Amino acid sequence: MTPPEPGPIQSPGRARRWLPAGLVVAALAAGAYVAWSHRDSDAGRPVETSAAPDAAAENRPPATQGQTKDTGDSFLEAFDARDAADSEAPGAVLDNAALEQKFQDLLTIQQRLQALGEQVSQWKEAVPKQELQRALDEKERLLTRLNQRVAAFEKDLGRARKARPTDAVPAWLTGEVLVLIGGEPEAILPHLRRAIDGGLARPRALATLARTLAEANQFEDAFRTAGRALDQDAKDRYAWDAFIRTAFYTERFADVVARLDRTFPRPQPAWVADVRGEAETRQGLWLAEQKLRAAEQKADDLPRVRLVVEHRRFARDESGTPTTKVESTGTGEVILELFEDQAPATVANFLALVEQKQYDGTRFFLAEAAALVQGGDVKSRTGDPKDDGTGHPGYFIPDETDRPGARSHYRGSISMVNNGPHTTGSQFFLTLVPMPEMDGQFAVFGRVLKGQEVVDRITRGRTNLDPGHYGRIIPGDLLVRAEVVRKRNHPYPVVKDTASAPAK
Repeated sequence: MTPPEPGPIQSPGRARRWLPAGLVVAALAAGAYVAWSHRDSDAGRPVETSAAPDAAAENRPPATQGQTKDTGDSFLEAFDARDAADSEAPGAVLDNAALEQKFQDLLTIQQRLQALGEQVSQWKEAVPKQELQRALDEKERLLTRLNQRVAAFEKDLGRARKARPTDAVPAWLTGEVLVLIGGEPEAILPHLRRAIDGGLARPRALATLARTLAEANQFEDAFRTAGRALDQDAKDRYAWDAFIRTAFYTERFADVVARLDRTFPRPQPAWVADVRGEAETRQGLWLAEQKLRAAEQKADDLPRVRLVVEHRRFARDESGTPTTKVESTGTGEVILELFEDQAPATVANFLALVEQKQYDGTRFFLAEAAALVQGGDVKSRTGDPKDDGTGHPGYFIPDETDRPGARSHYRGSISMVNNGPHTTGSQFFLTLVPMPEMDGQFAVFGRVLKGQEVVDRITRGRTNLDPGHYGRIIPGDLLVRAEVVRKRNHPYPVVKDTASAPAK
């Protein structure tokens, strides 16, 4: 049976991995209870359905969880009583202890939301109607209260910053609340850095800085900062979460094993054993990949392609307001090395499309921080966002996801997009971090040999249509041109999957 033509390749609504409770206020307010089951879903996954679980997320240290029994309004009574007893006059400047207590209250409400969401997601189809309604009612109460408290807390912080401009605590808490409400990394980082530079070397502050740096694709700085957080408190779960993630992002799997063993002597807690096992497995696979790359470097005969990328944004007027005029912020060069031995049909197709200039002038229309960037859609030239993700070269090629020796998704891998079996055409994605959950579903056919920093920068504008927690729509960075640098003497011919070719 001929499959339907692929529709837009969508990224699931991204429940941000880094939030202490794993939820986003805006996402919670907008979605029904079923959305909770996608907390920590595959960020940036370039498919429409069936998101595979993130192994690293399953094995990371658990967040503090609240009680899952229904507490109704009683859960909020303690906070209401504290507010009623607060003798501070409206507009008063709170001291740091009061500010930190208010922030802790926000986290407690958020943790309750997480526990409630996890309970509902476990019900699946057999959800008791009465229990579901009670959970939904409590969710609405919690969300309303959380939003009210966040708004009030922002005013408290504003007054504190004005009264104590050099105080590190209001700066730190400003960064934390911006994370909570979904601010841009560029807006969050100055506050957190000001707090750290001001001497606030707390594990929580450093870990939040590390997480935000990772969301800005500054992975090396993120890893070092997460390590500093653990230096302050070697057993802090929030800091461990940041360290594990950033270590995995930078392929430092052995560092995770070594630090876990140094901090937690045997017998180790269950979460430590789980993370350690995952890190050991990934380290073994990474060593095998490095060995293969060393052999390829010695042979030095694989095909290579050069991409010239132009970074773009909307220009701003004198007041700083974005306009509709697009301006360039610079260009960069990416050199790809293609795995012709493991994905011959995919490589042959990619080289043919490059030589036919099919990629010239296309846009990187989707980008997810700490995940991937996507391009290669011939329809992205139209400038109409509705066309993005729908294009193909007029044919499909055979899937090569299960060939012997198929390569895995590491940082800088280039892989073909598909929308299910037999739908591989021209679209591709480049990974910013290792993504083993993609293995076996998308065909890795090369890697970035030079210019990973150029690829990392593509995501700064969050160019996808569904920008999610950290998003904003910008024009989309341009693939100015792609050109073949070298080919082998006996290239494979392009093989077309005629049985499932799309109708013209």
